[in-house]
Parts: sequence; C-alpha cells; structure tokens
Amino acid sequence: MPSRKLRTARLPYINIDKCIEDSPVSFKSSITGDKICAGYDNGTSACRGDSGGGIVFPAYEDYVRRYYLRGLISTSPVNNKDCNIYTWVTFTHLQKHADFIMSATRGLL
Repeated sequence: MPSRKLRTARLPYINIDKCIEDSPVSFKSSITGDKICAGYDNGTSACRGDSGGGIVFPAYEDYVRRYYLRGLISTSPVNNKDCNIYTWVTFTHLQKHADFIMSATRGLL
C-alpha cells in the first residue's frame, strides 16, 4: 500500500557490471549505459509509485559536504507484486541527458 508519508532510504551504489551480472536475465537489457544501479537485496528497495524519485551523492567543496541529484528512479525487475524488494534499482543518470535537460528547460529556470 502506498505511503502517505515521504520516505527515504539509503541505497548503496552498485557497480554496473555487478548489477548486470546479478540481475535476472529479463532485466539485463534495461541496464543501459545511461543508468546508475543502486540498492540492497535485503528488503529495501524502490516500489511502485516511487518512479521519478531521486538518488543523491555527496561531494565535498571547501571541506563542506553537499549532496547532488545524480539520477531519477527508472526501473527494477518486475514481479507479481507492487515491487521487488530483493533486487537492485536503476536510476537514469542525469548527466548523460544534460543536453536534453538544458534544451527542454531553456527559459524555464
């Protein structure tokens, strides 16, 4: 059941090669060069309704830790339920689409 409360989860980055290797065969073709893979296989994952949610990574500038949006939830392997909490999630890597984003938002920001 969807939550009425905003939820967050800490999902570790997964190397793309490991992500492909450990994913179901039916999902491997969804893991493309414009994806970031993250998550656990222990019951913590993104679910239906989470699409478009972000993943942030820290970066240090002048000894100050800042978080930057790097991706948006894209896909995860399907099952018969609303989500598969025992698998990785892919995020669309925003930097890989920077030209499109800049073009589509020109004059809006």
